Amino acid sequence: MFGKILDFETALRKAQSYCAYQERCEQEIQLKCKEWSLTHRDTQKLIEALYADNFLNEERFALAYARGKFRIKKWGKIRIKQELISRQISDINIQKALKTIDDEGNYEDVLLQVMQNKKEDYAEDAQKIQKLAYYTISRGFEPELVWQQIKSLDF
Repeated sequence: MFGKILDFETALRKAQSYCAYQERCEQEIQLKCKEWSLTHRDTQKLIEALYADNFLNEERFALAYARGKFRIKKWGKIRIKQELISRQISDINIQKALKTIDDEGNYEDVLLQVMQNKKEDYAEDAQKIQKLAYYTISRGFEPELVWQQIKSLDF
């Protein structure tokens, strides 16, 4: 289902408002332009205008995305990296974003917190440790780090 066809100026105002609400990536803007039935040329022109006016900034988006997903959703670096790749963010900006997680200095503390919270959910059985490891790895934490932290937990 596509929305109504917007003229360029209206689409630009709507896109500026959309970007001002929260950080967006270029891919999200392209999807909105498809919704608005903009031509490819108008979409490119709109994206260029958003970059020129600093409504779009890939580095800023990557940093905000990584910080938010780490602090709020408690995602690990692997998951965050995969999501940024799927949004076609450049490798250099992904690396900068992941570095900010390291700079906060509590990556392992967050992993331990996630594990402690989830540890209570599993029934006492022989597979509890494995289930906990799979859960935290699926949240994007590095397997080596997960197993290292599991050894420090008291079961």
